[in-house]
Amino acid sequence: MRSILRLVFLLCGTYVHLSAQQIPQLSPQAQISILTVGPGKELYSQFGHSALAIEDPQLGISVAYNYGVFDFRTEGFYLKFLRGQLPYQLGRSPLYPSLQGWYEEGRWVKKQYLNLSPAENQAILQFLETNYLPENREYAYKFFFDNCSSRLADVIQHIKKDSIQWDTTWNAHLTFRDWIDIYSKQQENHWSDFGMDLALGTPADQLASWKQALFLPDNLASALDRAKVFSNGQWVPLVQSEEYQAGADVGPPIPAMIRESWLLPLLVIVYFFWFSRSNFGWTVEWIITSVFGLASLVLILLWFGTDHGVTGPNAHLIWTFPHLLWIKPLAKVKSKKYIWLIYWLICGVLFLFCQQAFHPMFSWLVLLQMLLTFKPWKNSSWI
Repeated sequence: MRSILRLVFLLCGTYVHLSAQQIPQLSPQAQISILTVGPGKELYSQFGHSALAIEDPQLGISVAYNYGVFDFRTEGFYLKFLRGQLPYQLGRSPLYPSLQGWYEEGRWVKKQYLNLSPAENQAILQFLETNYLPENREYAYKFFFDNCSSRLADVIQHIKKDSIQWDTTWNAHLTFRDWIDIYSKQQENHWSDFGMDLALGTPADQLASWKQALFLPDNLASALDRAKVFSNGQWVPLVQSEEYQAGADVGPPIPAMIRESWLLPLLVIVYFFWFSRSNFGWTVEWIITSVFGLASLVLILLWFGTDHGVTGPNAHLIWTFPHLLWIKPLAKVKSKKYIWLIYWLICGVLFLFCQQAFHPMFSWLVLLQMLLTFKPWKNSSWI
């Protein structure tokens, strides 16, 4: 906890050397680099982080700028955070204490020095300092479309204008959800991947262009490696050199004691062979149905009650909704023989129409819904 508070303090702090005077004129020795910070152990840090560093040994300047800061003192902080309405802002902090904080958390840092002219270095400093003014520093954070990583690409594009070429063909066939899945599985955050697949709606299944893919810090670093800039009459790599700082040895990640890959199949099997035939089976059914109902309520709130922009429409409501509430009464007035087939057809067609990705483990939850609704062990009846 102390390391988290220290990092937040560093990110929210100011750098006196720059704030106490007008923006200095950088020397020809000044260098600008993009910092890509590896994932941390906490959920909020699992996708890494990006920052921009400005170093000028002649002027004694060593400062880091990043667009991932928010103020805990914001009125209605928790509600705004949940609804996707919490304003983020540009932060500024001394560089080396920030590097030390990431090191102590066991997070590696990749430093890419950019091939920029002195005039471009000065323009970036001017842009960031203007953006750091109290009236300018806040922005509407969007995880996929406007975050700490994508904003740095915008800064570079703003300064370089037409004198930069990006590799626009790089991984242009992947969706936002694909990127989340790839990164979550690399970090072995299986429950996080499961939860995000459930919460993310159909917007997450849109193809992410090369620029949209820059919402991930690692993707920004890769894009910078592939980018070229026009300098002295020729196209040269944007990244002129790199440095790497390993994180401290904080031990391997602690694996989750319970994995969805065996918990969900076990739940279905135990319910089918034991709970369904026990004296308290109805209690278990009530609990499971309530969980499905709660999940549906959360998905509805994420869709209609938040501004995340990627949580609705959500086709998972087709199978999370407690179908026991409406299929069973329907079966009393319609032919029971065809209820099972009609149910599968309606759900399948609707889900395919929505073109939303389906996490493999959700299959067990759908099967559990079927067992709850139709109870095939009861005298071979459909209901």
